[in-house]
Amino acid sequence: MMSNLHDKLKSHKETVLGKRMTEWFAAEPSRVADWTLKNAGIYLDLSKNHINAQTKALWQQWVDEAGVAEGIAAITRGDNVNTGEHRPALHHRLRAPADQPFVVNGEDVSPHIRAVRERMKAISERVRGGEWKGFDGQAITDVIHIGIGGSELGPRLLCTAFKHLADDRIRVHFLATPDPIKISELKRRLNPATTLLIVASKSFGTEETLSNAGYMREWLRAAGGEKADGQMIALSANVDKAAAFGIAAERVLPFWDWVGGRFSLWSAISLPFILQNGYGAYEQLLAGAHEMDKHFQTAPLMANMPVWLATLEAWYNHYFNWNNRAVITYCNPMEPFPQYLQQLDMESLGKRANREGKALTKPSGIIVWGGTGTEAQHAFFQLVHQGQRNIPIDFVTVKTPPKGYEDAQRIIHGHCTAQAEALMRGRDDSDLQNIPEAERYQRTCPGNRPSTTIILDELTPACLGAFIALYEHKVTVQAILYDVNAYDQWGVELGKVLAKGTEASLAGKTGAHDPSTTAIIDYLKS
Repeated sequence: MMSNLHDKLKSHKETVLGKRMTEWFAAEPSRVADWTLKNAGIYLDLSKNHINAQTKALWQQWVDEAGVAEGIAAITRGDNVNTGEHRPALHHRLRAPADQPFVVNGEDVSPHIRAVRERMKAISERVRGGEWKGFDGQAITDVIHIGIGGSELGPRLLCTAFKHLADDRIRVHFLATPDPIKISELKRRLNPATTLLIVASKSFGTEETLSNAGYMREWLRAAGGEKADGQMIALSANVDKAAAFGIAAERVLPFWDWVGGRFSLWSAISLPFILQNGYGAYEQLLAGAHEMDKHFQTAPLMANMPVWLATLEAWYNHYFNWNNRAVITYCNPMEPFPQYLQQLDMESLGKRANREGKALTKPSGIIVWGGTGTEAQHAFFQLVHQGQRNIPIDFVTVKTPPKGYEDAQRIIHGHCTAQAEALMRGRDDSDLQNIPEAERYQRTCPGNRPSTTIILDELTPACLGAFIALYEHKVTVQAILYDVNAYDQWGVELGKVLAKGTEASLAGKTGAHDPSTTAIIDYLKS
């Protein structure tokens, strides 16, 4: 930071910690109103955090000095914000109205986006309408989506979140890790004559995906011969490799190098969700995300939901030295969200170099983890309340339940709000007067522990689209604050390279490994 802002923020941390949050609520009658925003069907409350009425002015200076406004403008207009690979990051264009022209490298990409959407719609109508037949003339009933990382986490989140709204015409299954037990289970349970394979790999070179696809292709061919190749679709930017695998060009849905894997949920990668829930659900997803995009691109920075979340996390990371955040979803269908967010957040921000390739002087990414509602309470909330580390938490819930389940939702809401309140208030001796004095300390909870509450109006594709876009934009702003490239992942590549050597050694070839790795390989081979 070029000014004395760093010293101001250090001093401000001591100020906000000088009072408990409960005292700040008493001192600041407008605290809730000051730290609550609502947009695109999402309600955001930051008031139970270590902030006060003076925080916004300092945060404003922070985002101004970091160039957040210009960074938002740069990604919006299509600048090469992926500095390492000299590409724009235009996942947000996939959810914009497709009739709006947008030029990338001298070419309007909107017609290409529109063409892929039309093909996705046509495929979904054929499959869901029973017109896409298997090799023996039966209609497709099951889809196996084969992909990993960004090619799997997003569509799995969507299919899980909205399975309760599906009509069961098409059942979707996911195969990510090349696990023999999972592969054999799918082959045992499903009928190859009525199963469609979706092979999702941007490069069509991902080892795990091609291994799984090979097993499932042979399963289809063993039952239906090469005619069964008509039951395979590829989602890839490499049409030639897909064709070599046996998937003709007319069954390849493309996406582009300006869409990163962990941001690809808005692309053809979500075909399994469309097959499960229909194309209209996908359109609603895009529309909700686009509403959040408009908020992000136009709202003042200190009334901007993604900017708030990003600056809060950077505040805790750099000035409180808190290196993790838990995300607790009080909505069972959203169970995959913490894992989806792990990739989005940790792969984007877990960097050691700045955008110029030089060493960072402060940490960037933090550990993101989480769980589901009251199940999480019974698993790890003991540590959250009484452990020696502060763990900021995002509490996520849904306001409106399905009709007829209001009582169940009231229980969920009660637990969600109580946990946030309990973390802030804590429990001291005065609450335990009826307990023997010698037993009180072990029952006290220190409180003054921060949390953020996020409420979706309903669990609909539109609301979930806005919610996911909120966290995407949070990552964008954090990358600007940390001065890192959020769109590469060189750390992932090293393990892939070394895996070729360890696999060769496991197959019997001699390899040069450290003594521990050699011993492990020998044991696995024995």
